[in-house]
Amino acid sequence: MKKTIASIMTTLAIASSMFAMPAFAGGSNNYRNLAGSWNGMTNFLPGFEYFTNMTLTQDASGNLTGTFCTQYCAPVNGKWRNAFQFELRIEGSQLVGWMNDPITCSDGSIGNWINGSVQTKGSIGTFSYTTCAN
Repeated sequence: MKKTIASIMTTLAIASSMFAMPAFAGGSNNYRNLAGSWNGMTNFLPGFEYFTNMTLTQDASGNLTGTFCTQYCAPVNGKWRNAFQFELRIEGSQLVGWMNDPITCSDGSIGNWINGSVQTKGSIGTFSYTTCAN
C-alpha cells in the first residue's frame, strides 16, 4: 500500500497525541517554571563543549528572559511553545528544549533538569542543564 505524506503526517499526529504530556502548574497558563539559575554543558558539532550558566526569569504568560553565559554572556529571550516544550533565542542561536522530571543532585537535594537541541549559524548541537549547585 502506497502512503501519502498527508496520511503519514496524520498517523504521526495521532500517535504523538497519545503521548502528550499534561500541563504543569507554574503560571496562569500552566507553564512549568524555568525561573532560576541553570548550569550544564552546551555541545556543538564537531566536538566543541562549553560549560554554561544561564539565569532566567519567567512571567505568567510563559515569556522567558535572562542571561546566557559560556565564553561570554549574552541576553536570552524565549517562551514556552506549549505545556512541555520551550524555545530560547541567544544572539543568532536557538535552543529548543524540554523540562524533565526532577533529579537528585550530588548533594542529595532535588533539582530540575532541562535538555534539548541548539542551532546556530553553521552548527548544531545539544544542551543539558540542571539547577543543581555543582
